[in-house]
Amino acid sequence: FSAEPAAYATMSVDIGTRGAAFRTGRPIRNGDKVRLNLQLDPSDIELLGEVCWTSVGSDGACHFGVRFLDPDHQAEAVITEHLDARNAKH
Repeated sequence: FSAEPAAYATMSVDIGTRGAAFRTGRPIRNGDKVRLNLQLDPSDIELLGEVCWTSVGSDGACHFGVRFLDPDHQAEAVITEHLDARNAKH
């Protein structure tokens, strides 16, 4: 993700059609606008989002949730396809 002007590496913890949760070693604040580059099968997508919650985990990492801001239909389709494929494996 990137929060202007810097870019950060993060790991997704959970993803849904309206938002996602992440973990990173860098602090982030509620209300920050972020640009997300999600690497999902079958393709990568870019979304804008807003940080809606943050917490510090027992591991010292920053955990945070992002609400997607107006994802287009293609991005929603990629996320849905990714979730369907993941659920089919379980």
